[in-house]
Amino acid sequence: MYMAKLRAEKRAKQEVFNAMCRSQWNTGKQRKTMEEQESKVLIAKMQQKKRDDDELQQQKFLETIQENHRARSSPWEAIQHKAPIDVIHDKLTEEHRRWAFQEKKKFDVNSRNQLTGDSLVGNAVIFNHEDALQYLIDMGADVNQIDNSIVRSTPLIQAARRGDRWVGIARLLVQNGATLSAQDIRGDTALHVASRNGARNMVQLLLSCRNGSRGNKENKNKKYYPSDDVLGFEKPTGENVDDYGHDFRRMVAVPNNKAQLAIDLAQTVFIKKGIQWFYDKCVGNTDFNDMDLKYINVRKRKLLRLEQQRLAEDLTQGATSSGFGGGLVIAPLLGPMSSLPLSSDVPDSVKLRRRLEESKQKHKMRRLKGMPGSSSTH
Repeated sequence: MYMAKLRAEKRAKQEVFNAMCRSQWNTGKQRKTMEEQESKVLIAKMQQKKRDDDELQQQKFLETIQENHRARSSPWEAIQHKAPIDVIHDKLTEEHRRWAFQEKKKFDVNSRNQLTGDSLVGNAVIFNHEDALQYLIDMGADVNQIDNSIVRSTPLIQAARRGDRWVGIARLLVQNGATLSAQDIRGDTALHVASRNGARNMVQLLLSCRNGSRGNKENKNKKYYPSDDVLGFEKPTGENVDDYGHDFRRMVAVPNNKAQLAIDLAQTVFIKKGIQWFYDKCVGNTDFNDMDLKYINVRKRKLLRLEQQRLAEDLTQGATSSGFGGGLVIAPLLGPMSSLPLSSDVPDSVKLRRRLEESKQKHKMRRLKGMPGSSSTH
């Protein structure tokens, strides 16, 4: 009886202890949940405050940039620092008023900076500001305006000189009437410059600008060319060269002032092969002026001279290897070529080799006649 009473008291105490533990467990769990919720709210507030601070700082930064842009003294500087279009518009308006009241001159989008001689289109091209260039074109800017009278580069040549990152600028220019065959003071076209610099994407763009200008009712001078997804050195199979347009044909086939074609300046085989396809089709259908024909003839003479030098080197190597020294060279498989009559049906290279051997033979005979003991000395 006594033991039963002790066991009952012990169970009662255990139940009270268990109840107290459950109560404290539930209280702790509720407190932990509340703390987690408060922590989440606090973190969310801190994150929101950080975002607000970042937005405020970004807004202040943009306002500072806007103020700096508006502090520029001229639209040329605004374009140079890639200011927004509204700032450029305001600067153009201010410059127009300043020229009208102070300079007593008329200002437009083709006017040059009186201190530096810069043009608005030239600055937009040099500093790769496509939005500004499009705005100037919409305002009636001349896309063929040369930079100065010394270099005489057009905006398209300037874009080609700067490489593949300026493809977007070049596209805007050719779409709005830029002359493909325009030449600078060195006689280089945009294709010459892009080929010399190895600008593959720029060369691809220029070669895709064929088929001339196709106008519409809104703007008959507007030109349409392939978009970025169809650019490439596609072989002009089945195309009519007459449809390329005189401007494109001259760009591909005209030489510069050093009698070099764009294909001669190609830095990679890929670019050279791409230009070669179009050159073969355009060279026979291009109208050249007297100066072009002069440089074309100079180029032909240069190529002939190089071929002569190459053949002379081959003949010298053949003479050394055959043991004939400076005497008559016996060409492999053909025998003494000086003994063969010249014929109109043999290649020019064979004729050239024959003439070279004849000259060597004559030189040898003159040398023998001048030696002591020869018949000419008695």
